[in-house]
Amino acid sequence: MIGVGVMAEGVRLRLGIPTEPLPGFFPFVCGLFLTGLSAMLLARAVVERALRARHGGDQVDRARGRGVLVRPAILVAALMAYAVALDPAGYVVPTVFLAVIVLRVFEVTDWRKLATISLLLSVGTYYLFNRALNVPLPDGMLEALM
Repeated sequence: MIGVGVMAEGVRLRLGIPTEPLPGFFPFVCGLFLTGLSAMLLARAVVERALRARHGGDQVDRARGRGVLVRPAILVAALMAYAVALDPAGYVVPTVFLAVIVLRVFEVTDWRKLATISLLLSVGTYYLFNRALNVPLPDGMLEALM
């Protein structure tokens, strides 16, 4: 459902075509991947749960419980906030925050690495797409600086 929401937000921002993408193209593609991967994970989980139920492994699933869901829930919430903030705030600032959250979820703890990777990723991809490839990305707050 989150992936579908991200795709809808991408459509609202206008998609364009693959050779001439508009600001909503990248969020739409990400939402499409999120939806597809979520469907595959859901199918896998249903099959594994059915197999465990046959062999009495359901107790292990209950013991792991909520701890397994916290990190994916943080990522989903971050992606939702990113999709909402992308147009008004522009591309660079929300991408920095999203990268920091993703790196923290994947247990990168060195704040210098977090800051460096997030800034380089955000600014680098902005200049790659917006300047080198002429793919319009939302400027947001950076519009005053340009």
